[in-house]
Amino acid sequence: MKKLLLIAIALVTLQVSAQNDKTNKLNNKSAEEIAQMQTERLTKALSLDEAQQKRISILNLQHAKMQEELRSSKMEEKKASKERRMELKKGLESSRNNRDNNMKAILSDEQYAKWTTLKEKQKDERLERRGKK
Repeated sequence: MKKLLLIAIALVTLQVSAQNDKTNKLNNKSAEEIAQMQTERLTKALSLDEAQQKRISILNLQHAKMQEELRSSKMEEKKASKERRMELKKGLESSRNNRDNNMKAILSDEQYAKWTTLKEKQKDERLERRGKK
């Protein structure tokens, strides 16, 4: 019984530390690194040509910088007013909508459909990890 309890504690400890490592790896990346990773992932998934890669790289960098800025202001105002939190949320939604419109202009119809599917899949996975689905 003691061995079983010890094994269970060890497994829980490993799981928690593995989650923290993954979170820290993403949080320690700069906006440029995140944008580059996203561009590489999209290049493989959507078979982008050189011109599309350059335009999407610029778009990803702008979006990553916006997210970084919003995230830093959110951290500073952890207990900000409800109005300020809503303002930040609207800013992020606006950034996402702008990115979606630009992606539609850059990608072909087939690539855009595939990208939309990838986005939905990632959203579902993220919600599932958080236990909201």
